[in-house]
Parts: sequence; structure tokens; C-alpha cells
Amino acid sequence: NLPHYNSDVTDSNGFKLEPPLYKGIQALDEWLFYAPPPESNLSLYDASKKSNPNVQILVSTSVQELQKESSTQKITLRAHDGSTEKTYSADYVIVTPTLWASQLNIKLTGFDQSEIPPSVLSARNSQHNITSCKVFYKLKETYWENGVSKIPQIIVTDEYVQDAYGVKWSDESGEHGVLLVSYTWEDDATKLLAIDDGYIGQFLLNKLDEICQSTLEESIIQYVDTSSDPTIIHWSTRSYYNGCAKLYRQRNWALNYALLTYNQVHSNSSKIYFAGENYSVEGGWTEPALRMALDATINILKNSNGTFNNGFDPNANYPQYDTTFAPVNIYPSPHFQKSSS
Repeated sequence: NLPHYNSDVTDSNGFKLEPPLYKGIQALDEWLFYAPPPESNLSLYDASKKSNPNVQILVSTSVQELQKESSTQKITLRAHDGSTEKTYSADYVIVTPTLWASQLNIKLTGFDQSEIPPSVLSARNSQHNITSCKVFYKLKETYWENGVSKIPQIIVTDEYVQDAYGVKWSDESGEHGVLLVSYTWEDDATKLLAIDDGYIGQFLLNKLDEICQSTLEESIIQYVDTSSDPTIIHWSTRSYYNGCAKLYRQRNWALNYALLTYNQVHSNSSKIYFAGENYSVEGGWTEPALRMALDATINILKNSNGTFNNGFDPNANYPQYDTTFAPVNIYPSPHFQKSSS
């Protein structure tokens, strides 16, 4: 039983959401959102549909300001849903957007430097989100398994096709998987935003075929289902994503660590908690997003004297970051300093 599978789902304002399909790694997020937790018959999504003012899902509402109220220690959220300004009061706020989005769109007022240090603001203002583009075609035949083809499953080139590989996720009859024609990053992916997707797919497939024929004397197009349009994913234009990963900036260790340790050091006083891959130091994708979500949740429960299940003790069972640690290397390295002679 997959709750709300491929059905019409909306936020609390009636804004249409993508229906849950429970495919791939996204199935974890969908299950946590749409399935009831243990000892409850109501999921977070279902609770938002019960006209409970304390449980609202507002994905189409833009938060414009977080203000710390000194008298109540609560946080006032000022938001806009496209037509009306909204005000909400919260005991705690979990912050998840990309840091540049926070810098450009969200004012922080009423917080002192002990609650939001300058290092955190510097990290927010200088973090680096990158884009990526993937181009997928369906396959008519799993060529790397047929015992005849000379084309390897994984191809890396110095052309604009860049990385290409075939992938199959099922052994069911008739399942042949897909061909990732090109996996580009950063500037190479940004260039593709200016070109029509239909042209991109055919252009890159032809280039990959040219590479295979010139090096292996074998065409890869014979294995590709060109009767279907390719699936092209531009990470920078995907709703809710706006990028595919956060990368370190050179010599930016201290700022990254300021974000990583924020929940542990400052959230008890600020009432703000960071979650998501943009506040981790692992860079991007699923692991840092989940890791920081757990970090925010554990610290909120700990700081609010919440109850943990199964005898979990955050002081004994959850590792603390060493805030006294610093890298041994000092940049720039003395080996690269200009001689005074």
C-alpha cells in the first residue's frame, strides 16, 4: 500500500504537488511525507489536510523575513504567497534552501552575533552550487551484455559528450534500461540551457555514435530507441532543486565547518536549525541531505527536552563535532610562497 500513489496532491493552499511515484531514492522522502509514522494513522501530509493551523504545507509561499522576538524568544516568519502577505509565529525554524537563495530573499532580523555569527553569513554569501545536465535515451538492447558489442558500458571522453554509460535496473523480460548519452557539469551544462532540448538529444547522440564508430568501428545508435524522445534533466531548472550539488570553495574550510556545526553550537539560542546538503560539507546529493536533516531533528528534540524512542540518548549515542579542530595546513602553503631573495 503506497499512500496517495500517483494521485492528485496539493499543499495547504491548493497548490498542486508532483504526485508520489515511490521510484528511486526519492521514494524515501515520499514515504516519510505521505505514510503515517509508527503508532499513528495520520501522515504529515494527511495532517495538513485536517484544517489544523499548526500543520501546514506551503510550498508556493515565499519566506521573506525571519525575525527573532526578544520578548518571547519566538521567530516571526513573514511570507508572501504571490498575492497576500502572511505572518506566522514559530518556536523553531528549520532552514533548507540554498544559501544564495537565503541571502537574496530572506532577511534575518533580531539576531545577535552569538546567534548568527559573521562566519555563517560569510559562508551563506559565498557558497557554490553547481548545475548539471543529463540526457537519457531508452535502449532497444542491453549492448554490454549481448556478448557481441565492443562498446563498453562506461565511456569517458574529452569531447562535449563527456561521460556516457548504459544502466539497467531490472531483469524483467523486455527491460533493456537506458543510455546516459551525456553527463555534463558546471559551464558545460550551463551552455546547454541556451539550446532546444530536441536538438540537444539528437546532437549528443550523433556525437557519441561518431566517437564509437571512429574508435571501435561500431555504431551505438543501433541499440538506442530513437522512436521515443530523450529525457533531458537540467538540474538548475528543476523545481525545488535549482542546482545539483554544493562544492567547496578553495581555502573555505572554516566557513564550511561553521555551517556544519551550527545546529550543535548556536541553534539552542537562535531557534534556527540548518538542514539539507547546502549546510553539509559532503558536497551534495542524498547522504548529506539526510545527514543534516537528522542532525537538525536530533538537536531540536534535545534542545526542547523532547523524548527519544528506543532509549536513544543524544549525549551518549550521537557524535558531537569537535569545534576546537582546525586543519594542520595553513594556506597558502609555505612551499608556494614567493622567496624574499
